[in-house]
Amino acid sequence: MRDEFEALIRRGAEVRGLSLSAAVVDRLAGYLDILAFWNRRINLTAFDLARPSEAAIARLVLEPAEASVFVRPVDRYG
Repeated sequence: MRDEFEALIRRGAEVRGLSLSAAVVDRLAGYLDILAFWNRRINLTAFDLARPSEAAIARLVLEPAEASVFVRPVDRYG
């Protein structure tokens, strides 16, 4: 499933014009992998991550990445 997450993240980032390094894509896919594991036990999201969709990846990962450009570095880390 991690490969599918990575492919969806890369595709969505490209469509949105986001430049994500391979390391960032790897970390985001890892996050989604853990989220999918726990989401099977308790509904943490409104999305079925067992069958990830472009909409789920956009809402959970890509939209926050787009919004992060509006946060000053000092605000990100305290």
